Amino acid sequence: RRAMTRAARRGVDVRVIVPGNSDVRLIEWASLYVMRGLAKQGVKVMHWRGPMMHAKTAVVDQTWSTIGSYNFDSMSRFNNLEVTVEILDPKVAQALVVNYERDIQNAEPYDAEAWARLPWWKKALSWIAYRCRRFL
Repeated sequence: RRAMTRAARRGVDVRVIVPGNSDVRLIEWASLYVMRGLAKQGVKVMHWRGPMMHAKTAVVDQTWSTIGSYNFDSMSRFNNLEVTVEILDPKVAQALVVNYERDIQNAEPYDAEAWARLPWWKKALSWIAYRCRRFL
């Protein structure tokens, strides 16, 4: 998260698609709070409107890519069996960018206005869930 916000503050185009709905409700609430912080720092956050998306991909400088199942949380880091592949190939990177551009057609921006529209109780729940994240 820090790397994304630092890059965004340097003017790098950092874009993220996150699930609109999670299969774990507490994660869904906590992610609202995290997305608020990312958006405030200049990361372009998009909410996926389709079925649950478990894929994790990233492209850097149209050359380096990663594809995998690893979640950036304590469970994946210490308990779950996850896999992530690193690829140095501009063709693979371009294919992932094409997929991303297609996927954002089924996503909506999550920004300061989206957070402001949330009812107070959802904001409170998201803050509480975020504080409980170490137990997830």
